[in-house]
Amino acid sequence: MRRFLCLAILLLTFLFGAACSIYHKMMVSYQVGVLDAHEDVLKIDLRAFRQGIKQYTSEKGVAPQSLDDLVKAGYLPNIHRKDRLG
Repeated sequence: MRRFLCLAILLLTFLFGAACSIYHKMMVSYQVGVLDAHEDVLKIDLRAFRQGIKQYTSEKGVAPQSLDDLVKAGYLPNIHRKDRLG
């Protein structure tokens, strides 16, 4: 009986450890995916900023002094929003 109990405890410990390991790998993979998605959004936003600055500069002949100049002139949508990474 004692031998069976020791084997059962050993098996349960192994299964619990395996489940924790799988869970950890899944969570790390999920977090990496979320960070990659945030980086992609930031790259798209940066591309829009660059394009807006380029258009503003080519049409007005001078570079904008701030991002608000781009928003007021209609080259960018309203950029005052919560940081997406927070």
